[in-house]
Amino acid sequence: MARRVTFDGLATIIRQKTESFQDDALDIVTEFADTGAAEMVDTLNNATTPTGEARAAAGGNGPGRVKTGQMRDDVTREAGRDGDAFTGKFGWIDDAEDYYTYQEDGTRRFRGMNALHSSAIRNREQAIARIKAAARGENE
Repeated sequence: MARRVTFDGLATIIRQKTESFQDDALDIVTEFADTGAAEMVDTLNNATTPTGEARAAAGGNGPGRVKTGQMRDDVTREAGRDGDAFTGKFGWIDDAEDYYTYQEDGTRRFRGMNALHSSAIRNREQAIARIKAAARGENE
């Protein structure tokens, strides 16, 4: 003896949930890139060096690492999907001058600002938590 139960429309519901989750995931990855880039620029604007402090004391444009604004303006972000892969990135994607690496990582003469590194770590963890919550159907 057996009982057969047919769940009409279940495949449609699963497909809709999957599509909705994928849309949510792309939104989260896009926000990761946007937030990371914004935090990076904020860190860049507020990070100081002895050279910047001397420039400010001499009447320059402030104690931060921004002199011309080019390094800050070269911070960009990208987000997208290619098949099953969702990718968000931010930083000096197209215009990574050697000078930016010195400012980011530091040298023997001055401490690095770690704008890219710290933003990536902080925002990656938040994005992962949000994606897991979305997969469970939780809204934050």
